[in-house]
Amino acid sequence: MGRHRAETSDTHLRRVQVPGRRSRRRWPVAALTTVVLVVGGWFGWGWLHARIAEAPAASVVSCPAGDETIQVVVAPSIADAIGRAAAAFTDSRPVVTDHCVRVNVSAVDPQTVLTALQAGWNTGQLGPRPQAWIADSTLWTSRLAAVSPGTLGDTPQSLATSPVVLAMPPDAAKAVMSTVPPTFADLPALIAKANGWATYNEPAWGQFTLALPDPAANPASTMAVTAMLDPATPQGQPPITAALLGSGQVKQNLDNLAVGQPSGSTQQALVTLGKSDGIQGAPFSAVPVLEVDLYERNLGADGAAKPANVLDEVRLTGPTPFADFPYTPLAGNGLTSDQVAAAQGFRDFLRTAAEQTQLARAGLRVAGGTLAHPDPSPGMDWGSASQGPTPTDVTSYQQLVAAWAAASQPAK
Repeated sequence: MGRHRAETSDTHLRRVQVPGRRSRRRWPVAALTTVVLVVGGWFGWGWLHARIAEAPAASVVSCPAGDETIQVVVAPSIADAIGRAAAAFTDSRPVVTDHCVRVNVSAVDPQTVLTALQAGWNTGQLGPRPQAWIADSTLWTSRLAAVSPGTLGDTPQSLATSPVVLAMPPDAAKAVMSTVPPTFADLPALIAKANGWATYNEPAWGQFTLALPDPAANPASTMAVTAMLDPATPQGQPPITAALLGSGQVKQNLDNLAVGQPSGSTQQALVTLGKSDGIQGAPFSAVPVLEVDLYERNLGADGAAKPANVLDEVRLTGPTPFADFPYTPLAGNGLTSDQVAAAQGFRDFLRTAAEQTQLARAGLRVAGGTLAHPDPSPGMDWGSASQGPTPTDVTSYQQLVAAWAAASQPAK
């Protein structure tokens, strides 16, 4: 016990005899405490500030009416681009009429969509009935409106465009582009010649031939034939009439164009032409096609195998028909006003400047003069084309299809 007290006493004496040592030992502790408090306060304020900043955002994405999922059916040529946009739209947590909106996209060819919307949507084959439709041409939605006007929830609005061009083997395209390319109105006379390729200084190539798959199901053929048969108004304005189709040179041109055409689709005609490595031996010289469809065909991004040979884009001189890719909110058959509003909200998103640039990068042409184009894009030059009105008159279309079918029949 005495030893313990003595050691304690000595320690006390040493502390008394060495002034300042206690303060030197305590100042690091005080400094460290100050740093901890400052840093902790800074992080605390940062956390509190973040919570305050996030509070309005949380209220924006609240969905008092719950979730709303809309289905959009899309022409296959732009399904990937619209699918990407739908994912971006959904991720932005949009709220329309107090609903958080989710968009699902499916690719269905326009003829199938038109038939299903008119005759009854088969959910087992096609999935849920859509709240919006993006066809490749207003011609389809005009036909729907003519038969089922209550099916349209709003006026169709174009999202982007794509001109009708000719797809040709590279050597053939080079020959045509070495001079002034023809207009659509020039093509019937060129095709009628026994040695049309002499026009482009290639007499050994023989006749200039054009594949025109059935206009009843291929909008590129519809627009190309309309432009060829009505030179005064290449886009069918005013509408083509039965009298025009049955008159003189127009009827002769129609007969020359329709006979011997391949069956199937424009895509199938492109696949066939792409099997030839040049114009020699090719089954035909060219195929009218939407520019975006040719771009996807050259990449093998259209559902068919990548082509052995890339086809070149040839833009014709003069007024050119364009597909206009209308966005159409649908209505009827149990669709609610909230679903129509949600479909309209997605349409408005697709028309923003940022999304328009993305559509241009997917091979479409958009308003605003954007210079964005896909890269790579073999065979394409994305040059300017003179845009005219798109044929949308249903009566003209029906008369053209009937006249084409009659002209296609072999002579008896």
